[in-house]
Amino acid sequence: MQKIDPKRFLDNKPKLPPHRDFNNKWDDEDDWPNQKKH
Repeated sequence: MQKIDPKRFLDNKPKLPPHRDFNNKWDDEDDWPNQKKH
């Protein structure tokens, strides 16, 4: 976790969808390229 840059994390944060679509996005991991970047 220490390897993750806070600035990069915050940059990806604003790209998150509204709360109503938040659950749908979690189900569709394919729509989360940033999360799958591991």
